[in-house]
Amino acid sequence: MITRSIQASRDLARRNAQRVFEQADAKRSLARTVAEDERDAINAKTAKLRALRLAKEEEDRLKGVSG
Repeated sequence: MITRSIQASRDLARRNAQRVFEQADAKRSLARTVAEDERDAINAKTAKLRALRLAKEEEDRLKGVSG
């Protein structure tokens, strides 16, 4: 009897620990996804600004050559 009770307690503790680890894993995964999304947004904004700057520099260069 006592052995079954101890085993049941251990099984319950193991299941609870596993659930905690799985929840922590899910939170880390979500944080990684959010960070990747933010990084992608920053990279897209940087690329857009770079393209605008290069276009303006080219426009200024052409004005300088013709003007």
